[in-house]
Amino acid sequence: MTFTLPLLARMRGEQDLAPLLAWAAEHRAGAAPARLHGGGLAAVAAGMSHAAAAHLRLRPLLELTCRNLAAWVDAQTAPRNLTSPQYDVVSGMAGVVLAVAAAADTEPAAAAVLASAQRWLLERCDPHLHGLRHGPHEPVAAAAWNAGRFNHGLAHGVPGVLAALLAAHDRVPPLRDRNMEAIGRLARHLHRASFTDDRGVLTWARSDADEGRHGHRQAWCYGTPGVAWQLARAGAVLGDSGLTEYAVAAMRSLCAVWDDGAYLDPDPPEQRYAFCHGIPGTMAVAGLFAAHHGLAEAARLHEHLRDRLLEGRRQLPADPTFLAGGGGAAVLLQPASPVPWQLLAALPVPLGPPSPAEHAS
Repeated sequence: MTFTLPLLARMRGEQDLAPLLAWAAEHRAGAAPARLHGGGLAAVAAGMSHAAAAHLRLRPLLELTCRNLAAWVDAQTAPRNLTSPQYDVVSGMAGVVLAVAAAADTEPAAAAVLASAQRWLLERCDPHLHGLRHGPHEPVAAAAWNAGRFNHGLAHGVPGVLAALLAAHDRVPPLRDRNMEAIGRLARHLHRASFTDDRGVLTWARSDADEGRHGHRQAWCYGTPGVAWQLARAGAVLGDSGLTEYAVAAMRSLCAVWDDGAYLDPDPPEQRYAFCHGIPGTMAVAGLFAAHHGLAEAARLHEHLRDRLLEGRRQLPADPTFLAGGGGAAVLLQPASPVPWQLLAALPVPLGPPSPAEHAS
């Protein structure tokens, strides 16, 4: 279950309604839990929002999906043992916010989901962010390193919450002040957590227990690309030019030492060409830094990664999902389109063209 099919159909301006009707019929009952990137209600809501934008007759299904998602959100209580799937981009409440944020501008049912999910996240953002520190018990052994820690990856941690609150900002006016405070807390936390690794990259480790170590992963999910973009956007929202400049410097430092052999080639093709760990995610972030901050180094990296993606397109994962499959790459390889897809990748972007102030960064 993925939102990629209706998203691509909208981007391509496809007029044949049959594939969308088949997709909608398959997913109209929805699923639980939320799981924006794991086949849940948030994924269905994201897909329905694009399907309904392309074909108005599908709006009732979007409304039904949002009502089901709202019921799920309202049933969530404060976790006693916080783990990533409760709050993160991939499976949790941050993903819910990102799934409905764009649709909330025009769809009341989506706006209701957004407000409830945003409140849930804001309740986790107390002054010391204790509400985002993982509990002592992790559900699977592979995630045991999170226990008692802050996760600093965009996919599963604090940066994903920041992405969601940036996406929600100004969309729910009664929550604006609380949201601004939370954005500031999250941004300051991540600013303090950064370090320069042994390649000279200003970066972030996977958790607050790992700072100072060199980590291989530099991708959308962990490392500089995903986190730096959130700080760049937070700086713009907060009016903190120093924070934005810091984020741009972080991305510049990665571009300066980029090495396919270190950051891409050790991974198998199914990861190398997937958005989460591979070329498409970093390419997307590099493109945003080039477009909105005039970062020439990022423009060059974007073009290099695009060339590699085109060269390897026959190796794209057959799985159509956005993060782990070939869906993210397929979206990036579409011609320029005004269809908003970036929030589904936890990459909030300014509305409208880049401003002179942003481009001067």
